[in-house]
Amino acid sequence: TKPSTLASTKSSLFHPTKISSSTQQPKQRAMSGNGDDDQFIDDEGNNGETGDTAGGDGEGQVEEAEADVNDDDNGEPKESSRSPYSKDRFGKYSKDRMLEMNLFPFYGRTKELDQLEAAVTRISAEDSEDQCEAIWISGDAGIGKSTLVEEATYEIFEANSNIVCQGTGEENHLASIPLQTLSDCLADLCERLEQHGGKELWQPRIDEALGGEAPLLLSAVPALRKLIDVEPIDTRRFIMFDVNSRRRFDRLTFAIRDFLSAILSHHPIVMIIDNIHWADLDSLELIYRLVTSCNLQKFLLVGCHEPVDDAHPLASHKASISGTDIQETHINLQPFDLDSTKEVLSGLLLDAVTIDEEKPVQRTEDLAKTLQKCTRGNALWMMAILRNLSDESILVYDKGEFKWSKQAVKKHMKQWKEDGNKVVKSVNGAIENRIENCSKKVRFVVEVIALLRLTTFSLDKLDKILLASWIRQDKECYVQTEDDLKDFLSKACKLGFVEDRGEDYFRFSHDCVRSSAYSTAMTEESNTPETSIHLAMAKELNLISTKEKPDSRFKFLAIDQLNCCSSFLPQGAIVKLYKLNQEVAEICIERTSFRTAAEFLEVTMGLIDNEIKWKHLYDITLRNFLYLARMKVCCNDLEGSKKLCKDIFKYTTSLKDKIYASHLMFSVLMEEGKYNDALNRALALLGRMGENFPSENLRPIVDREVEKLRQIVARRDNRQLLNPPKMTDGKALDSNFLLALLVEISDKCEPNYYKLFAMIRMMHLSLKFGHSRQYPLAFALFGSHLVKIGAIKEGHRYGQVAEKLARGTDLYGGKAAMMFQSHICHWRRHYRRSLEPILNIYNDQVDNGDFENADFSIATYIQYHLASGLELEGLRGNLVFFERPFYDYDMPDKWRITIVQELITNLMGETESPLVFFGDDVSEEDEFIAELESAGEVKALDYFYFMQLFIASLFSDENMVQLCLSKIQRPPDGIWLSYHYFFESLFLISKLPTTKGRGRNDLKAKIEAKKGQLIDWYNAGAPNPSAMVSLLDAEYLVKKEAGRQIAQIKVQEIYDEAIHAAAKEGMLHLEALASEKAGIYFDSINVDDLAARYLRRAHKKFLEWKGFAKVIDIEERFADILHIRHRYQVVPRENYFEHQKQKKKGVKKIANLAGKGTKKVVKGAGKGTKKVVKGLFSKKDKGRSQVPADQGGEYGQYAEEDANDGGSQVLENQDNYEEDAGEEYDEGDDQPKEKKKSKKLFGKLKKMGRKGK
Repeated sequence: TKPSTLASTKSSLFHPTKISSSTQQPKQRAMSGNGDDDQFIDDEGNNGETGDTAGGDGEGQVEEAEADVNDDDNGEPKESSRSPYSKDRFGKYSKDRMLEMNLFPFYGRTKELDQLEAAVTRISAEDSEDQCEAIWISGDAGIGKSTLVEEATYEIFEANSNIVCQGTGEENHLASIPLQTLSDCLADLCERLEQHGGKELWQPRIDEALGGEAPLLLSAVPALRKLIDVEPIDTRRFIMFDVNSRRRFDRLTFAIRDFLSAILSHHPIVMIIDNIHWADLDSLELIYRLVTSCNLQKFLLVGCHEPVDDAHPLASHKASISGTDIQETHINLQPFDLDSTKEVLSGLLLDAVTIDEEKPVQRTEDLAKTLQKCTRGNALWMMAILRNLSDESILVYDKGEFKWSKQAVKKHMKQWKEDGNKVVKSVNGAIENRIENCSKKVRFVVEVIALLRLTTFSLDKLDKILLASWIRQDKECYVQTEDDLKDFLSKACKLGFVEDRGEDYFRFSHDCVRSSAYSTAMTEESNTPETSIHLAMAKELNLISTKEKPDSRFKFLAIDQLNCCSSFLPQGAIVKLYKLNQEVAEICIERTSFRTAAEFLEVTMGLIDNEIKWKHLYDITLRNFLYLARMKVCCNDLEGSKKLCKDIFKYTTSLKDKIYASHLMFSVLMEEGKYNDALNRALALLGRMGENFPSENLRPIVDREVEKLRQIVARRDNRQLLNPPKMTDGKALDSNFLLALLVEISDKCEPNYYKLFAMIRMMHLSLKFGHSRQYPLAFALFGSHLVKIGAIKEGHRYGQVAEKLARGTDLYGGKAAMMFQSHICHWRRHYRRSLEPILNIYNDQVDNGDFENADFSIATYIQYHLASGLELEGLRGNLVFFERPFYDYDMPDKWRITIVQELITNLMGETESPLVFFGDDVSEEDEFIAELESAGEVKALDYFYFMQLFIASLFSDENMVQLCLSKIQRPPDGIWLSYHYFFESLFLISKLPTTKGRGRNDLKAKIEAKKGQLIDWYNAGAPNPSAMVSLLDAEYLVKKEAGRQIAQIKVQEIYDEAIHAAAKEGMLHLEALASEKAGIYFDSINVDDLAARYLRRAHKKFLEWKGFAKVIDIEERFADILHIRHRYQVVPRENYFEHQKQKKKGVKKIANLAGKGTKKVVKGAGKGTKKVVKGLFSKKDKGRSQVPADQGGEYGQYAEEDANDGGSQVLENQDNYEEDAGEEYDEGDDQPKEKKKSKKLFGKLKKMGRKGK
């Protein structure tokens, strides 16, 4: 068969990935026990050799076997009917060629193959809902783990539409590139996908799944370029440590998950990791996370490993997986018994028509007993002994089969035992004996390559490495050219030491061969002292890694060679090695391989004594300790990081260095939830910097300092504030850095006055010394505080400074820009103008991995979208994307997402009860509320009640509005503040008709105060309260004069003003609400034509807003007025957000929604019909708890008079909904000329808004 293609590039010396596509010709299998010893050979024999064939029907038999494999038996595992050995695969190879190529007939293991087949059948089933499965194949070295997997791959895994990818762990993974094991496996996957569809098929799918994370995945899996076009990310900036660094490994995990999900939605994946116990720690952690926490479906992990103790990382990961719902299969391979050994030897050595005949088995019985007694059934050891017997002519090939003398075999084995020959001591000993007895040149090549300490290698530059390293020792080198090397490797292949993997890639036929060759290289006979050869190879590798095009892979190999002989190096060389280990650790950090970086840094720590390195190598030692402490934080080893920080505090001599260590200590303390400890440490350190803060009477001092600061800043013009000099003062930079940390810590503490002190000091330093990373944050904090105390104009000015100077890709810049959007800009800008900047900031945070502040951006966007009146479909689509990072990165306050999801689901008519957010009825929701109250979630409760206030106000449910207003403990700030005043005013106005006497005057005073505040904000420059004030004016007029006759034209004018004000701002929900209020009024005075006109407009605008619940509400309540022929039929999507969670969507850049309405981000939203909502309200709404007369603050007085109202009005749906065609109502000729004119003008305004004018 053809040689396998390789996923790695030819320039790689290490770890090429083996590809065995299902489209290739069937491959010859290795013996059951020979690790990775399957040999890919061409039709004429390996390496161009031609061997005698023992049968001419081999190919036909293989095709027949393949047909049997692909015969689908309804996907059910077969009952142990498989042949005990693959006797059909070796017909065209002579017995001596089979022995030469380590080809043992695959015998037995039928039970294990059935287990593997059953697992593949489960994950491949169309109705499979299993997350994924894991199969662990364990056993001693040489027992047949890898060969079992090779057989299963050929017979089982590659059947149907499964995609198989393979990788292997290296015993010495520090000599490999970072994330080598998983990277090779994913490179193999990319190679297979390239062969099955290629870039044209897979790029759209992968781009959609990865979103903005493709560059990060490319840094770990370069082979991804085969499938998508992506620009590499600048990984050097990853060396800078901030709070986002801890998230980067999570980001990589989720990027790999989304990549796999894009494939799993079309094909099941079988991922095979051989020698998984040798996998690098980062690959092992990623594999564990993929299996346990990424919800992958139709995914099968097959891990082969030798027995490990409980302290091994693999053991702990396996134990953790066992504690989950993941289905596992444990296969513990046992050695061959005597009968199996006889059968295998018959097939290998004898030229029988069938190996089932009794005679051949009897002929091998004595030999089988001898080998069984010596090897205890280890297949690789048996093969090694047979090769030794063949080398010494005890086994002789003659006329198509091997012949031997029983007496000669026994005598030779006995002699080996008496002489203490290593052949009979261990499998490694048997292999070492063959290496020592082969030709000098072959031995030389095999041993020197083994000194590289890698199982897989390439010819690229290998001849130069061997030649240069031997010349450096003044020794004769047999390898002068690449042709010499190829010749010797060809002979080594014939001897079974190495295998030709194609395209100039080779690997040792088994890990035991590599370790045996390494051992013989260290013997006295080889005359190659360990230190000299490792040092010589390291020098040459280091030269190669720095020439012309630097290659970090050679650097890793060079450092590994130096670390092997570090104890023999002089002091000067140790210092260089100290720095080199740090360099490769930085490369690991760049590639998100934190655990491997920590391993290199720990190696560095052991090179020089602590006292000596801190005294003589202070700078690089400090850097080493800081790097290692950071990696411990990134790997969640908080105690290890704290210990290293204490060492830094002990040995550091400067305050600046202590600040760096303190940053890490603060991160650890905050991760542990010890906010007060972090606060006290920060205050103490700032005190040493000369930044002392008072400990009592904080509020008056803050107010006084803020006034002083306002006067100072007011004297600066905008040009000075927007063009500050660069801050160069070292102490000021360090102080600003600590003050920004204090702001972060103070946010977690109550009261947070120290946040204000930090803000004041950051402003003073920024004004005095100039621009730093914290400059925009200082102005954003200052502007937000001024807005909070009522100085809106002044606060907006300083907020704009933050907005213009902030960089979204910077940790502090993104936070500053979002603070401006959340707390400041809506006082001077329309809501819609902020949507695009907010999404740009969020997308920058996604690119930068800033998921610490992304939740703030998400919450801000949600508020703006709802407040602006944009259609709800776009918000629902983006909520799907927003939800993923909330749960992936375990962001706090997940209720910010879940409560809004319930709100949108209710407004879009997908529930029977739009006023019930959680559970099926009021009682279940009350239980949920009680849980929040018992947990002390005050913010969540306030947010929940405000969202209920939002929807209750739209439905004019006065009881619910009253309840929510009484329950909100702290009114919302920022964007929702004006809405809170608006809803509260609407509620108070609704009470005017039923309130008499002095209470009426008090009520009017409250209304004027609330409405007056909205007017003051509008007059001060806030554009958004315009529509609210206009609607309140209209409602106040008709409610105040309830029962009296008002001129229709006056009422019509004031409602039209409210409608047009909302339309001008694009607030569909307020435009619809104003139209509905007008229609209700004219209906109450029996002016049917105006009532119908306004209600039709309300119906149309709620339909545009996608508020289908309100559409149904209007149809039910005013069917006789509207004369509706076709009721609107809602298209409910049951558990919409739950369904979307399972989609293959990663962290996405969200489409900008400003200007031209909204884009439907979720494809297919709004399509399909599942069930019809029978009515807007159900009886489940009855029983909603009301506010007792003696409770609920100022709203308790209305409880008694409303006690008999019975809650929300319940209307039975008397008409069955007909299938709706999405009909909208044409106002036609009934529309007044003024309305037509205003509609035309509004159309122009919309077009201007779309163009950004």
